[in-house]
Amino acid sequence: MKDKLRKILSLKVSIFLIFLCIFFITYYSLDRIIIYGFLRKSMDETVTQVKWQSNILASDILAMDFLKNPDSDVADVEIQQMAYAYSARILIINSDYIIVKDNYIFDEGKTIITEDVINAFKGKSHSHINYKSSSAVITTPIIDDTGKISGVIKVSISGYATIQTINYMKRISIAVMIALLLVFSGILVFVIYKLTSPAKDMKEAILSLSDGDKNARIKKQTIKEYKDIGDAVNVLLDRLESIDGSRDEFVSNVSHELKTPMTSMKVLADSLLATENAPIEMYKEFMQDIAEEIDRENEIIGDLLNLVRTDGERAVLNIETVDVNELMEVVLKRLKPIAVKNNIEIIFESMRPVTASIDRVKFIIVLTNIIENAIKYNHPEGWVKITLNADHKFFYVDVSDSGIGIPEECKDQVFERFYRVDKARSRETGGTGLGLAITKNIVLLHKGTIKFYSKENEGTTFNIRIPLNYGGKAQ
Repeated sequence: MKDKLRKILSLKVSIFLIFLCIFFITYYSLDRIIIYGFLRKSMDETVTQVKWQSNILASDILAMDFLKNPDSDVADVEIQQMAYAYSARILIINSDYIIVKDNYIFDEGKTIITEDVINAFKGKSHSHINYKSSSAVITTPIIDDTGKISGVIKVSISGYATIQTINYMKRISIAVMIALLLVFSGILVFVIYKLTSPAKDMKEAILSLSDGDKNARIKKQTIKEYKDIGDAVNVLLDRLESIDGSRDEFVSNVSHELKTPMTSMKVLADSLLATENAPIEMYKEFMQDIAEEIDRENEIIGDLLNLVRTDGERAVLNIETVDVNELMEVVLKRLKPIAVKNNIEIIFESMRPVTASIDRVKFIIVLTNIIENAIKYNHPEGWVKITLNADHKFFYVDVSDSGIGIPEECKDQVFERFYRVDKARSRETGGTGLGLAITKNIVLLHKGTIKFYSKENEGTTFNIRIPLNYGGKAQ
């Protein structure tokens, strides 16, 4: 049942149902407010007019001595006119509580003793309105010049005319409601189409992607929310395509890189086997070449293993208290020969002694990758500056260089796996495109952040921030 409802309640149907609910609730509320507001106002105005007419009639009754002589044609005509005007029943009651005049005739000569009549003989005018039945009762004392109450006028009015008017208004209201419903439904259908057609386009694009069309993209939308979603999805697809391309390229490169040393070693070994009585110098030279190829193989395999070990939930940190200043000296000592070989000046500036809870081995990988890249991707006679600082919560490592920088179009992909900014130089320097991906993984495992600022041909600065006290899960 729930699955059927989900299928039926599409965005279009949901919007339309919500619109209908809002429309009918709004219409009903306004209808009640307007119609019953009109009813109350109409009844109040009628009662006010009847009170005024009753006072005039009371004066005329006294002037004609109608209570003693109820056969006066003039007073009778006035009573009939008033009764007709307000669809009213009018009773004229004398001081003995006897009805001397009833325009309906039925109760003439009868005695009437009710609360409102009794109060009227005490000098109190009274009116009671029943809005539900659209009726009202007004009692008015007949007071002579001496202040004596000679009788009472009791007027019962029916809101028949008002009810007829209200019924007419309701019919008009229903007609207007139907017309408005048709107009707004038409507008709503158009709006719903405009709102949902982008979703349909997005769905088709995503289905095309799932069918293997890597070039499928979501069209530019005019509605801001859809535009933002579409742009975000397109950015994601571009990144996935880039990662996929980089991975394909990486697999091709790694296959070549792994195959080349093996081929070289086989050629060298075959040459040695084919050469009878080869001199010892030849053996040494060939074995040195084989050792270099093995080192290259180990570097590629080592990077792949490091990537796996630092990736997500599989990663484990061995947290210990480490002197970061000393650790930096160890890393720089290892990298100094590479800097000397490339004629790069290394400057290390420590603002204060720093001790932190980190994984010593993995953080050496971070420092080595960042500083080694700064050395290798630099200009001749260039420099690399490393700054170490700390506050009460974090320590900071900034690595700046005077190197080739990172092109603007490559900045979003720097930390992607298998991505290399300068592919030609990476092959010369032995890069696999995994170093910065591994570095970022390790920094994130330490609950830290890594950012960079770069300008092409001017240099790059990497900023690393790591908590002094590790608060995550460690082995």
